[in-house]
Amino acid sequence: MFDPGGDKTSKSAQKGVSEFGPFDSQFFTPRRPRITVLTPRAFQGTVEVFMDRFRRGVPDSKAYAQGFVRKYRAVALD
Repeated sequence: MFDPGGDKTSKSAQKGVSEFGPFDSQFFTPRRPRITVLTPRAFQGTVEVFMDRFRRGVPDSKAYAQGFVRKYRAVALD
């Protein structure tokens, strides 16, 4: 079940979250999470690529195509 009214349902948790968002997506606050990433300078480029894929998703990927913002109905991360 993916809404308090019970109208949005799926037998698969991943498919349900991808299609409807999390159960409390309409009511949860704050909708703009803050994420801090600290990394040694040597890994900065790798971490930037990872965070971009985290935010936007991985194109043509079945596992994480939507990215965090769309999948969990959050407000865009800065």
